[in-house]
Amino acid sequence: LNTLNFKDISITTNGIFLDKYAEDLVKAGLKRVNVSLDTLKPETYKCITKKDYLSEVKNGILKSVDVGLYPVKINMVVMKGINDNEIHDMFGFCKDNGLILQLIEILETDNCEDNDFNEKYHFDMTPLEKEFTDLASEVTVRKFMQDRKKYFIDGGEVEIVRPMDNTKFCENCTRLRITPEGKIKPCLLRNDNLVDLISHIRSGDSEKDLEEIFISAVNSREPYFIDD
Repeated sequence: LNTLNFKDISITTNGIFLDKYAEDLVKAGLKRVNVSLDTLKPETYKCITKKDYLSEVKNGILKSVDVGLYPVKINMVVMKGINDNEIHDMFGFCKDNGLILQLIEILETDNCEDNDFNEKYHFDMTPLEKEFTDLASEVTVRKFMQDRKKYFIDGGEVEIVRPMDNTKFCENCTRLRITPEGKIKPCLLRNDNLVDLISHIRSGDSEKDLEEIFISAVNSREPYFIDD
């Protein structure tokens, strides 16, 4: 980790190893982190992830705050009948620990393999947005991020992330993802432009070679949503 240079980028992670690596990530230059956490209930966490790592994730989140990562954002995908009754509890957890909550609406796309899942678990954020508007002492708009609204409520911050089905988001997106198979994924919604990374790391490729692989992944990026 000490050989990496994160500069002012962020990472998104499930947080399982954050407790172990958060300090090293800060030393390497990481400034901020997003952690995927959909529930505070152990049984629900295990139902969603098929794993029992909730304590490790929470410890990693708190460690991230302790070592100076800021902001630490919690990504909560809201699912009807699964965790929609935990929104206020999650907001309380975030507010109490200096975290920013991002409530994410399920994304449905034409190439989704299981839109039945989306239909079953999609949670309409509209009433929640109205509630937050009434409760908030201040509401700001993030123009760069889809005109996304940020609500400041009782000392806490919460954002609602709508599906990314517009050109504004695509043309400003700078995210790269790493798949479980060790491939770079330049676009959340595409699987036809993945770039192999793990085999090059395992074969001992130089940092310059790895840098060129990342650059090639960036260059393969193109907007998924395009205006007609």
